[in-house]
Amino acid sequence: MDDVEDRHRGSRLARGALLLGAITWLVVVTATLLNQPAEGAPSREELASALERALNDHDAAELEPLVGPPVTGAAADVAAYLAEFAAGPHAGSWHVLATPDGDLLVADDTGTRRVFAAVHADGRWRFDPLGRG
Repeated sequence: MDDVEDRHRGSRLARGALLLGAITWLVVVTATLLNQPAEGAPSREELASALERALNDHDAAELEPLVGPPVTGAAADVAAYLAEFAAGPHAGSWHVLATPDGDLLVADDTGTRRVFAAVHADGRWRFDPLGRG
């Protein structure tokens, strides 16, 4: 009889350890998801600053969370393209300004320029990489 009780006790311990492991995994995954930074920026000015930093760093990973509608599902590809564009021939640093009409003006030191629309959704600001021209 002791042999049967030992097996049941071992089985209960194994199930308990498995349950504890599953609960720990769930807590870790939930905490990780809750601590992910929100996409975009809280204001247009902060979006302009983040976009300027990402363009000057030629960093697609920095650009990706800033890419907004109408791009869906391909933000990483667009961010990689923009990082390559930013690294391409131009003079000096990239400068990004939030304009009074709601756009983001991107320019280098020689006047090469591009205008992107700033898009507000879900309380965050992102930019439309298809631009305004």
